This record gives sequence, structure tokens and C-alpha cells, in this order.
Amino acid sequence: MSEYQLTPSRRAVLVAALGAGALLTGCDVEGSASTEPPPPDPDSALLAAVLARTLSLRTMLGETVAAHPSLAPTLSPFDLMHADHLALLGPVGDTSSASPSPAPSVPPAPRRALTRVQSAEGRHASWLRASAGEARSGRFARVLACMSAGVDQHLASAAAARVSP
Repeated sequence: MSEYQLTPSRRAVLVAALGAGALLTGCDVEGSASTEPPPPDPDSALLAAVLARTLSLRTMLGETVAAHPSLAPTLSPFDLMHADHLALLGPVGDTSSASPSPAPSVPPAPRRALTRVQSAEGRHASWLRASAGEARSGRFARVLACMSAGVDQHLASAAAARVSP
């Protein structure tokens, strides 16, 4: 035997033990992996409802502007806001679980058409506020509250708009 024996230092033993532990916890014994699907998102139904309502509002806005082009400067900010909300809530075009409700016909008078849109947007803002309180995810609740505030802000701007009868 040699006069010099190599003995590992305490640090080397700790590093080796930690490394071995990390390797062992990363290993998977065949068949032990869970094949159960993850639990459904508790806010998925609420998200689908938000998407559907937002799509319905965009449909109503488009039909109203098509019938009354003079309302475009007042209503286009709502449409852009709703497009931003849809983009925030999910990938663009990923609205398969949401289908817009059919919009009622557009009133023939621009002022009445604007009032109809403002009423629908006001109901939407109130619904978003209430939905923020129902959301299970704090992050989703904050998004809904911010969406509601955005709608309220656009309503305040639209209230100042002057529309001829």
C-alpha cells in the first residue's frame, strides 16, 4: 500500500451525495408516471363566457358602424379595445369555445344606435366587474377588473360624443 491515501474531503462527499440525489429524483420508474389529465381550469367556463360576450359586442359594433358610418369615430375605440381584450385572453383566432350571440337589428336612427351600444357596453362593464369577483385565479380577476375599467373609460369618452339624431 502506498503511504499516501486519498480520502475524499467532506465537501466532495456532500457534492457527490447531492448530485446522486438529484439524479435519482429525476429518474422515472416505468409505469410510475401519472397518465391522468390535469384538472380542468376552474375559470375555463368564465373565460369562454368572456370571449363569447366580447365577440358579440364586436359583432354589434361592426353592424352598427356598417349601418351608421358617422358613428365610426365614436365606436371604433370600443372595437379596438375588445380586439385587445381578445388578444390578451388567448391566441388570436382561438375562440373555438366561444360563439357570439346574435346581435339584434341596428336601430335606424344613429342616436338610438349609439344608445343601444352604450347600454350594451355598460352591461358588459358591470358583468366584467361581477365576474372579477367570481374568478378563482387572482390574475384572471385582475384582468377582468382592468377590462371593466377600460370599458368604463371608453363609455365616458363616448358620452361626450355629439351625434345627430
